[in-house]
Order: sequence, then C-alpha cells, then structure tokens
Amino acid sequence: MSKETLSEIKRLLKSIKLSSYEIKAYLTLLRFNELSARDLSQQSNIPIGRIYEVLTQLSDKTMI
Repeated sequence: MSKETLSEIKRLLKSIKLSSYEIKAYLTLLRFNELSARDLSQQSNIPIGRIYEVLTQLSDKTMI
C-alpha cells in the first residue's frame, strides 16, 4: 500500500470518528488479515490491556 493511499485511508477513518487506536488496529488487520489479540497488540503498538476494548469498538461500528 502506498504512503498516499495509507494517508487517504487514515484521513477517511478519522472523518468517520475512529479513535487513533481503532485506526491502528484496523490498518494492522488490513495488512496482516488475521492475528491473535496479542499479535495485533504488538504489531499495532496498542497496549494489550486496551486491545479487546478497541476490537469491541470496531465490531460495534461493524468495521470488523
């Protein structure tokens, strides 16, 4: 994915009111497709204590 495309996607995700953690998680899942919560936390630099909350928020917004 090019830097321009990534920037455009981030801008779009911000415009629909996703948090920075939600954006990081979503983009990481796009890149790796399927990860355990621990791996997602490590790859996205989201604290492990917050990863399930972030995933729940993305699920509630039907993003995942």
